[in-house]
Amino acid sequence: MFGRRYRFKSVEATLKELKYVASVSKATKFIVDDNFAANKRRTKEILRGMIAEGIKTRWSAQVRPDVARDPELLRLMADSGCHTLYIGFESINPGHLKSIIKNRTGRISFHASGQLEITIFISTECLSWGGHRRCRDYPGNC
Repeated sequence: MFGRRYRFKSVEATLKELKYVASVSKATKFIVDDNFAANKRRTKEILRGMIAEGIKTRWSAQVRPDVARDPELLRLMADSGCHTLYIGFESINPGHLKSIIKNRTGRISFHASGQLEITIFISTECLSWGGHRRCRDYPGNC
């Protein structure tokens, strides 16, 4: 949980847990991870494993908007039971994104949102309000 690099459970351990929780509850599962698709190759392995092992469960997770740039990943998410993706948008204001050192733009974020919505499952966008700058520093953004 703490530190400067991602630490992951193995794909096998993750699939074992998903299989177990799918067997004991029909409720939608929330994959607790700040960014489930941080390592897209690993995420695809998990999703392919869910499909191959017949793990049938509805699930949701947090991701960044850039998942919309990977149609294969989106298809695997939908095919493996993804119900909702919670997408974090810090801001649509380029000045604010620059001030918090985020290397993305509002334009990419909104394109991502549109792409996700047409890929079968629901996306829920989450915007951060406020920040360490005052409203007067960003006229028209308050």
